Amino acid sequence: MLEKLHRRLIDVGVVLLAGIAGLSFVQIACRYVLGISVPWSNDMTQIMMMWMVMMTAGAMVWRGSHFALQFILDLFPAAVQRQLRVLIGLFISAFAIFLMITGTRLAISQSNQLVPALGITYLYVYLAMPIGAFFILVFAAGDTWRQFTRKEGKPAATGEPS
Repeated sequence: MLEKLHRRLIDVGVVLLAGIAGLSFVQIACRYVLGISVPWSNDMTQIMMMWMVMMTAGAMVWRGSHFALQFILDLFPAAVQRQLRVLIGLFISAFAIFLMITGTRLAISQSNQLVPALGITYLYVYLAMPIGAFFILVFAAGDTWRQFTRKEGKPAATGEPS
């Protein structure tokens, strides 16, 4: 189930990245070829970037592609490494809960403010934070459980979720 969710979030990230690139190209082409500006494109690309980062952050936790100090973990025996990975997963989960709470508060507090060029409320912009944090929490909890239940001495495959 988490593998399918991981794949869908990566797909969303790819679509958003393609949209950012396409919209940026249109903005540049309009500005320099046609001499006109697309007034909403800058705001839209920023919003798409924010959503892309938050939607794919959880997927990166699942794959172990997030920032890590692996060389520090390598200093410890395998059994301690496993315990440290569980502890790291718990810290990531706690941080995700913090992001969900503060992101929800931020989104609600900005729900009356409008993005001028788009005419939508900032609620839709800032909802990326608690929704992305939810996915971070789901994947961090899943990875922590996987670390906790993994048989002793069985390392995670390289490039696979750790």
